Amino acid sequence: MLLTTAALLTTLLSQPGADTTMAVTRGTRLSVNNHAGRITVTAWNRDELQVRSVSSDDDASLRVDASGQDIRISQRMQYGPSEIDITISAPAWMALNLQGIETEIVVSGSRAPVSAQSVEGDVTITGGVDNVSVNAVEGDVRVSGVQGSLSIQAVDGDVIVQDLTGALTVEGIDGTIRLGKITSSSVRVSTVDGDVEFAGALAANGRYGFKTHDGDITIRPVGALNATVSVSTWNGEFESAVPVTISGSQEGKRFSFTVGTGSARLDLEAFDGLIRLEK
Repeated sequence: MLLTTAALLTTLLSQPGADTTMAVTRGTRLSVNNHAGRITVTAWNRDELQVRSVSSDDDASLRVDASGQDIRISQRMQYGPSEIDITISAPAWMALNLQGIETEIVVSGSRAPVSAQSVEGDVTITGGVDNVSVNAVEGDVRVSGVQGSLSIQAVDGDVIVQDLTGALTVEGIDGTIRLGKITSSSVRVSTVDGDVEFAGALAANGRYGFKTHDGDITIRPVGALNATVSVSTWNGEFESAVPVTISGSQEGKRFSFTVGTGSARLDLEAFDGLIRLEK
C-alpha cells in the first residue's frame, strides 16, 4: 500500500512487520539506525521506498521521520533496544547512511553514495558511486562494484574489495586485506596484524602505498609494470618475480628500484613479513 509520510510513521509504529511503501522524490536521502539485527537495502528502479521489519520482540517498533529530503528510520526504544531485521527496497539513486551496533549491513545494487557503520557485524556492499565509506569494529567487510572513492576502516575482521574503479583507502588492525580487479591511480592500505594482497593495474603517475607491521604483502600487477618501487622492512624479506636492479642499502632493509618507465610510485613496507612482487 502506498502511503504518505505521516501514514507511514503511524503504520510502522502501530503495525510492526507491515509492508509499507511511500513515494519519494529524486534527491531524497535515507538514514537507518538499527541497534541490533540486520539492515538489508536492495536497490530497485522505482521512485518508492518500501520498508519491512521482523522481530521476535513484541514490543519492537520503528520510528520513521521525514524532513525535507531526509528520511530517517530508527528503533522506537520505548522499552529499550530490540533486535530487528529491517528490509528496505530503495531507489538506486538514493544516498544511504546505515548505522548499527550489533548489526549486519547488506547493500546491493546502489548507484549512489553509501555510508555504512557497524560496531559488531559484517558489512557487505555491492555497488555504490561517488563516495562509499565503511567503518566496522568487529566484523568482515566485503565491497564490490564501486565506481568512485572507497574508504574502509576495520578493526577486527577481514577486508575484501573487488571490481573497484576509483581511489581506495583501507585502514585495518587485525585481519587480512584482499584487493582484486582494482582500477585506481590512488591506493593507500595499512594494517597492524594482517596480510595484504593487491591485484590491479598500476596507472601512469599513480600512487600506491601498502603497509603492514606483522604480515606479508603480495603485489600482483595487471598489465605493464612501470613503477618506481620503494621497499622498507626491519625483520622481513623481499622477493620479486620481476628482474630488478636494487639501489640503496639492502643490508639496512631500505632500498628502491625502477621497473620500466618508473612512472607510478609503489611504496611497500612490512616490519616483520615477506614482501612479494609477482608477475
